[in-house]
Amino acid sequence: MFETIWLFKSHLQWLLLLVFVLLALWRGAGPERQSALVFIGMFAFDRFYHLLFGRGEFFLGADLGHILIDSIALVAFVLIALRANRVYPIWLASFQLLTIVSHVVRAISPAIEHGAYAILVHAPSYLEVAVFGLGTLLHIKRQAKYGPYRSWQNS
Repeated sequence: MFETIWLFKSHLQWLLLLVFVLLALWRGAGPERQSALVFIGMFAFDRFYHLLFGRGEFFLGADLGHILIDSIALVAFVLIALRANRVYPIWLASFQLLTIVSHVVRAISPAIEHGAYAILVHAPSYLEVAVFGLGTLLHIKRQAKYGPYRSWQNS
C-alpha cells in the first residue's frame, strides 16, 4: 500500500492541489482565492518554462527558471500573509522560502547530490499543499459556524 502511494505521490499531490484550488475558488474568501491563483500561476509558468526550454536552464547546478518561479511565488505568498486575517499564509510563505534556500544551497554547493537537491526543492511543496488545504477547510468550517468574517487585516 505504502509503495503504491510513494509511486504515485506526485500525482496524488497534483490531484489534492487541484481539489483544494477549486474549493478555494468556489468557497474561499480573498486569501484563499489569491493563494489558489499563486498555485495556478506557478503551474502555468512552469509548463510555459519547460515548453520553451525543455529540461531547463541551469547555473551552478540550480534551475534558473524554477528559481524565478519560486521567487515570484514567495513574494506573492508574503504579500498575502502580511495582509490576510489568517495564519496559514505565513506557513505557505515559510515553505516557499525553504524552496528558495534549497536553490541557493545548490548554487553554493554544486556537489550536492541531485537526489538531495530534489528532496530539498520538492518536499516543501507537499507541505504547502497540506497547509493550503487545511487552511481552506478551516476557513470554510469557521465561516459555517460563525458566519462571514474579515478576510484582511485593517491596517
